[in-house]
Amino acid sequence: MIHWHRLFGLTLTDFFRNSAQVELVAGAPGIFDVQWGIRIIRMIVLSRITKSEKNAPWLMFSAEADKVTYGAAAYRWNSPVSSIINKLFEQYQKEGVVMAYTLEDFQKEVKEEVLESLTKEY
Repeated sequence: MIHWHRLFGLTLTDFFRNSAQVELVAGAPGIFDVQWGIRIIRMIVLSRITKSEKNAPWLMFSAEADKVTYGAAAYRWNSPVSSIINKLFEQYQKEGVVMAYTLEDFQKEVKEEVLESLTKEY
């Protein structure tokens, strides 16, 4: 199984590592605009946004269980819930909401998967 949200976070962490300090322009709680070259990038810090219906889609991907639960309950779907979202919630229910996931965690997980695949009998 690929934890795409973890890999996405690790990629962004690497991308912005050692970058020049930039000015964050605060908007609503947890919302910041950043000038990056000629573009303005809107950053949404999920741990800081408020629980509100307009933030429900973002809250479903928070690392805080109560925000995930709120987001799932508050979001009004325009179409039937996809199997991808169902898989996400199933994973949350199995593992709980995982907090920090580091590059070291990823490397350890990959090593374990490789070792497991090598020890299987066919």
